[in-house]
Amino acid sequence: MTANHGSHGQLLLTSTPNVAMTNQALTDSGDHLTYNISNAPTKRYWDRTASFVFQRSSDGTTWNAATPTSVQYVGGLVTFASPVGGTNQVRISSGAYLPYAAIGDIVEWAPDLDRDTSETTCMTTNSTPTRWKTFVGGLLGGSIKISKFLVDNTYEGLVTISTDDTLVASLVLDATTGLPRLECYCKLEKDGMKVPLDDLEMEDLTFKIDGPLYLASS
Repeated sequence: MTANHGSHGQLLLTSTPNVAMTNQALTDSGDHLTYNISNAPTKRYWDRTASFVFQRSSDGTTWNAATPTSVQYVGGLVTFASPVGGTNQVRISSGAYLPYAAIGDIVEWAPDLDRDTSETTCMTTNSTPTRWKTFVGGLLGGSIKISKFLVDNTYEGLVTISTDDTLVASLVLDATTGLPRLECYCKLEKDGMKVPLDDLEMEDLTFKIDGPLYLASS
């Protein structure tokens, strides 16, 4: 991958209400274990607050309920413990996705990731003094900072809405291809507005990353 100019960037955000899915086919990733929703990209961000029922079929006619070992709601991906045989078909019998759109008036986005560490340095057990600190890695987290022109009060309302568990942000590095993307569930943590006398009115937003941050590269 070559370097991209920032003008290629884009920010996608989901909105509510969610949209119901019924008998939505999923695509076999090739191992008959992992299935994705690449065949319906407009439905790739699933509402994790909705109730999902998955089904699998070996002939495309008889469908049985199946419980995945993992569900990736951001991007739309499920994994099963054992291969699906026959014609290897899986579908969402019922569920819901969150519609998304590219957001205007953005001039910059910047994810900031961090990891907790706990020190494990101990005194020496021989005649050689301890020289180096040691650590164990802990939990991952982070935030996304966004700068935009202040044009309305859309984001101010996100601080207090009761549906803030349904917000997905997708940070697109190259809008010409839509890839790669960094995407996650998030919550609006801070909304700061600036109204200078001699410049444009600006709005700085901070979103707290809620759960894993995924890299979509294909």
